[in-house]
Order: sequence, then structure tokens, then C-alpha cells
Amino acid sequence: AGGAAGENILEVVFSQLPPEWQVRDFRVAGKPVEFGLRLPNHLVLPIDSKWAATHLLEQFTAAESVEEQQLIKHQIEEAVLARAREVRKYIDPSLTVNFGVAVVPDAIYDLCGGIQADILRLNVVLVSYSMFIP
Repeated sequence: AGGAAGENILEVVFSQLPPEWQVRDFRVAGKPVEFGLRLPNHLVLPIDSKWAATHLLEQFTAAESVEEQQLIKHQIEEAVLARAREVRKYIDPSLTVNFGVAVVPDAIYDLCGGIQADILRLNVVLVSYSMFIP
């Protein structure tokens, strides 16, 4: 459910962009990219907001000890890195810019400060929903 909410936010923002910027049903190596933003150089910026690990955030919030929170935080970081590796597959120099964007819930973003460099090394930029809207 959390992933769907994020996609809905992105859909609303995306649909307000000029139509020539919006890329629908865009595929890289046969894989569908959720959203594509056509840039002035005609390359596409792949954007993904599928977030499936909502249960981890709920567990983190409900954790009763710092140790338990740290364990769950690590699982969240691993889930975000896995998502970033998926987004990396949407990068194709002949079709796209050389990076992709992964959009995650704000609370997830806030927990991922320690892995930002790892995500950037994958040529993926991690953005929270509230940062994406502007």
C-alpha cells in the first residue's frame, strides 16, 4: 500500500508537467520504467518510486530497543540499495541520462543518510517524496 501511495503522489506531480516532458511506457532493455522525464537533450531521466518494504518502516517505528531499531535500519538500507540496483538497470547511454532517480517515503529517506554515497556510486540519486514534489 505504501508503494502505491508514493506512485500516486508521483503520478499527480508528473501529470502536471508539460506533456512533451512526460515519457510513458518507456523501456530499457525490455524493462518498463515507471516514469520517464524527457530532458532538453532528448535523453530520458528514469524515475522509480516503487517502495515495497513498508513493513520494515512499521517494524522500525514499533521497535522497543535501540538494538532492534539498528537491525531494522540495516534491513531498510539493504532494501533501498536493492531498489537502487534495480533503478541502475534503467540506465542506457543511448536512451537515458547517466543516472536514475529512486523516490522513497520521507521516513525511509531520513534513515538512509549513511548509504547515500553507496547509492550515488550506482549512478542513482535517492530522493524523498517531499523533495520530489518541488
